[in-house]
Amino acid sequence: MQRKVSGSRLFIKHEIPQSSDQGLFLYCSIYKEVEEITENWVKQFNEERPHESLGNLTPMEYLAVNQ
Repeated sequence: MQRKVSGSRLFIKHEIPQSSDQGLFLYCSIYKEVEEITENWVKQFNEERPHESLGNLTPMEYLAVNQ
């Protein structure tokens, strides 16, 4: 498996499986990897980046200032 990041896109290259068991394993592996990448992106997008609607503060910074 090879990973290549181009801008904000992630490309993952896998070899073609030789049997249906290998195909299922590859599908599960790719699914788990995509799920992890997506969860990390959503967390960063929602919790760690500054939000214009919050005065360009992260949600944690906003809470600290407004409690």
